[in-house]
Amino acid sequence: MIVALLALSSLPLASAAVPVVFEDDALDGPAAIEQVSKRTGLPADQLTATPIEDLLSTPPRIIGGGVLRYCARDATEMVDIRNEVIRAEAKWREVDPTGAMDHLDLAVSKAGCLTELIEPTVFARMFLLRGSLLAMDGRTEDALAEMRSAIAFQRNLSWDVGFPVEGEPLFEEARAAGTSLAITVEPGPSNAGPWIDGQTITEADAVNGVQVGRGLHLIQTASTSGFRSAWLVAEGDAVLVLPERYRSPVLAAMHSAEKHDAVSALVRAAIEDFQAAYVMGQGGMWLIDNDEITELIPPTPLETAPPAKKRRWWWPFGRR
Repeated sequence: MIVALLALSSLPLASAAVPVVFEDDALDGPAAIEQVSKRTGLPADQLTATPIEDLLSTPPRIIGGGVLRYCARDATEMVDIRNEVIRAEAKWREVDPTGAMDHLDLAVSKAGCLTELIEPTVFARMFLLRGSLLAMDGRTEDALAEMRSAIAFQRNLSWDVGFPVEGEPLFEEARAAGTSLAITVEPGPSNAGPWIDGQTITEADAVNGVQVGRGLHLIQTASTSGFRSAWLVAEGDAVLVLPERYRSPVLAAMHSAEKHDAVSALVRAAIEDFQAAYVMGQGGMWLIDNDEITELIPPTPLETAPPAKKRRWWWPFGRR
């Protein structure tokens, strides 16, 4: 009890109840709260019951050094993005940089609402022109960020001599910067993505981390609820959490210390304004905060199958 109370001593319990996440056929919300209160000494009114199903229905989230920005408009298709980029380039050829940027801004806004996989070359060109126009306007840092995004979508991208010349040195600077951040995935990927900047995240990538640069990236996921896109502003190493990909019983993973992180990622990502939560299931109880997992009650040991009996063969002339 002392460990649990010390771990929560710095949290503003008066302003927000601590979630009690439960996954157990023998438990309901009131019973889960009662057990946590009895084990930790925390008053029941400082706890709130949260079925794990509520966490599994949340959209993809990012934890760590990044922010996901979801669509705020109607769903779009790739043809909508392609057309806006074509219009932007036409405006630039007419020496109308303001008109070109208007179409590019609209393309970026629509891209976060895509319901299909992107065409990376279109996105690369979109950000290359945006960066060039910003460089021409003297906005060097903003232009450099756009160039990094352009290269993220197409690693072998070449400079376009038809774009504003002020952008070329920034393009070369962005190319030389390379990648320095890692995006891992919980749980691991499947045949249905996820994708980052149009590239499939492989199983090895999901574990070791997809290497990306700082700045804007497009995350795309597919699930039973449909295809979803969201802009990721990457500022440091991060974990992409896909709640719908977890399979019940989720807390069976708590039997293995090697799988604790997957459960911790789900709880930290799916609970709004997360600071700490109790987790109950598999007969055990844990406290999860932003730094660690503390076991308060060990889970019920997994049943092991009895050893197979040695088979005896019957022989008509006696035992062999």
